[in-house]
Amino acid sequence: YLGQSLPLQDLAELAKNSSLDILVTSLTSAYSKKDTQELIGMFAEKFADKEVWLTGSKVSEIKNEVPGHIELLPTPEDYLQKLESLKS
Repeated sequence: YLGQSLPLQDLAELAKNSSLDILVTSLTSAYSKKDTQELIGMFAEKFADKEVWLTGSKVSEIKNEVPGHIELLPTPEDYLQKLESLKS
């Protein structure tokens, strides 16, 4: 856990300099749809070589397609199912 207000650039630098396999983040703030799409674009660009899991209440509002390395997990059940898939 790295905190709720870690700047995206700092997170990208951490990912570049560590053995990060999966980035999991929750979108729960009052982002507008435009802000959410911009954030997804930044994740797609800065973490193009990483698997990204997006959770939280805002994820269910995403209607546009996302890049293949970004997984939308709108419910706790979806998240738990994804975690279970790592076991096999």
